[in-house]
Amino acid sequence: MQTLDNFNFAGKKAFVRVDFNVPLDENLNITDDTRMRAALPTLKKIIADGGSVIIGSHLGRPKKGPEDKFSLKHVVAHLSELLGQPVKFVDDSIGEKVKAAVAELKPGEVLVLENLRFYAEEEGKPRGLAEDASDEEKAAAKKAVKASQKEFTKELASLADVYVNDAFGTAHRAHASTALIADYFTPENKMFGYLMEKEVKAVEKVMKDINRPFTAIMGGSKVSSKIEIIENLLNKVDNLIITGGMTYTFTKAQGGKIGNSICEDDKLDLALDLMKKAKEKGIHTYLATNPVFPRIATMNRTRWAGLDAADFELITTYEDNCYCKPNIDYYRTILEKFDLTPETCLMVGNDVEEDLAIRELGVKTFLLTDTMENKKDLPIESDYQGTMEELLCFIERLENA
Repeated sequence: MQTLDNFNFAGKKAFVRVDFNVPLDENLNITDDTRMRAALPTLKKIIADGGSVIIGSHLGRPKKGPEDKFSLKHVVAHLSELLGQPVKFVDDSIGEKVKAAVAELKPGEVLVLENLRFYAEEEGKPRGLAEDASDEEKAAAKKAVKASQKEFTKELASLADVYVNDAFGTAHRAHASTALIADYFTPENKMFGYLMEKEVKAVEKVMKDINRPFTAIMGGSKVSSKIEIIENLLNKVDNLIITGGMTYTFTKAQGGKIGNSICEDDKLDLALDLMKKAKEKGIHTYLATNPVFPRIATMNRTRWAGLDAADFELITTYEDNCYCKPNIDYYRTILEKFDLTPETCLMVGNDVEEDLAIRELGVKTFLLTDTMENKKDLPIESDYQGTMEELLCFIERLENA
């Protein structure tokens, strides 16, 4: 596999997919440039070699095409400061204007393309469908955008001699600039950037050279394919901590009463099978609750749900230490009690305030975007983001890494 260190970019134009999805304040000023700084080593390597850099990224979630608040022009001045040189910008991602800007690039120069997600083809999802669109209309729209996505991807690829993926936070998405574009480059002319390479090596270390105990923390309000992810992890983990609404599926599967709580009825048999497999493999199972009421009430709820408290090695309540999510001590207690290291854990959740709080301890997080809750409209800072389907693909990629 080609690597950044082994490649000489002299005289080459490199399309570098980065993750510059940085938070902006009401005046469109960057409030956290961590993601931009993470890409600097890769950009500087290409520049030092005498190559020219074409930067592709997304910012926010534009749904109606170009919007000023989502424009990447807002990151250009700061990127120039970080690199210590002028950075060019073109207000489009494809088209004659972009081709002209790329053609004018000299060795060592940097060009930022406009937000890739201004085009529906980047994500490959139809836009503008009526809420009452029929299944036939939805299918036709999806087919059309998939067809145009191929042309969009082809044009992006035509801009460069080399493709570099350094957007680990979005690399699990099968988007035009993160996955499809790679097919247009030979193995010798496509590679990971330093950030991507570092993260992949870290994942390989965790998944292949596992430091025991190895723990998976699974949370969120829905189940869907997440239960299948647990099944994939059962061959690797020593401890499985289940939190959030997902516990209701396990509860109902065992005959418990959950009222109107969220539940995936079509996953009940799978939930039972997972519990059985976990026991057979000697995996410790933890049920982490987040109620602000006495322990006796928690235990009563556990019994009403048809669960045996003895099946769980830890059930936490605020009486244990007088706090719960998002208080960071809620997570710290679990880690310390069972001698777990942050580097061996991945928090999967959908609540920006409560679930992402664990990042303060160094635990990486995967934020579920299709069920995301952000009641306080907080800045979203998660190591990885995606739908439940993308989460499953992400775990599968880790296994195959």
